[in-house]
Amino acid sequence: MKNRFEQFTLLLSKANKQINRIKKLEMKKYSLKGTQVNCIFLIYKNGDNLSAKDICVLAEEDKGAVSKTLKELELKGFVTCLCDENKKKYNSKLVLTKKGVEVGKFVAKKIDKILTYNENAISMEELLQFYETFNKISQNLEQYLKDVQK
Repeated sequence: MKNRFEQFTLLLSKANKQINRIKKLEMKKYSLKGTQVNCIFLIYKNGDNLSAKDICVLAEEDKGAVSKTLKELELKGFVTCLCDENKKKYNSKLVLTKKGVEVGKFVAKKIDKILTYNENAISMEELLQFYETFNKISQNLEQYLKDVQK
């Protein structure tokens, strides 16, 4: 079992590094960083129905980091905020600009390509089983952390 845990953590770390390298390479033409891409993609896939608060929850990022990222994205013209006078900006809905939608579509296509790449294509059944299993592992880790922190 010990070997499985080592293999799991090493593969997870390796995959994370590869994803970050891909983001860096693919987003160079847009001058975007990985965290910015994550925010754009979350807004894109949720149909312009998220606030900064929602992004914090979904991405499990702190408020300061998300606020900073969204401010940068607004300055670069990828996102606008539908700020309501009665709401704080943190709770207001975010909308992708034309440029933001372009990036969202680009990222979605890249994700699809990676998941079906060449001979290593993953069937939908395999993918669903993987996510189900990975979710269970994540829940176990989360529960362990809660128990240890008591």
